[in-house]
Amino acid sequence: MTATLCMRALYRDLEGARTWLVDALGFDVVVEWPDNAGQLVLAELRRGDAVVVIERDTRCYQLVSGADSVETRTPLLCLGDAHAVDSLFLRVAAVGAAITRAPETTNTGHRRFDVVDPEGHLWAVGSYELRSWRS
Repeated sequence: MTATLCMRALYRDLEGARTWLVDALGFDVVVEWPDNAGQLVLAELRRGDAVVVIERDTRCYQLVSGADSVETRTPLLCLGDAHAVDSLFLRVAAVGAAITRAPETTNTGHRRFDVVDPEGHLWAVGSYELRSWRS
């Protein structure tokens, strides 16, 4: 059986989120859906095999605290190698993003950094190969 996991993120400023994801993290816009008034309500973005669906947050779900906080659900953007991580970090820094963890090499040999988008979503970026985490 085949399965695919995509991330869905809610934003109050959907156009701003789309611009940030493209400019800072290098996503490409695949498709956008406007409402009857022509305002963006949903968009699909991709970077390689990574898929993010962003949607206008009309109910302010992202402001929920506790177990549903930014620390408990963090998208992990897995890049091919340490050089790709460092290159993306330079791009993120160039757009003035809020960096919460500077690039570092972990004790498992992965290169990583963390950044917060304009609406407070924490994004982790690293040179992870998820299959290597299996026992």
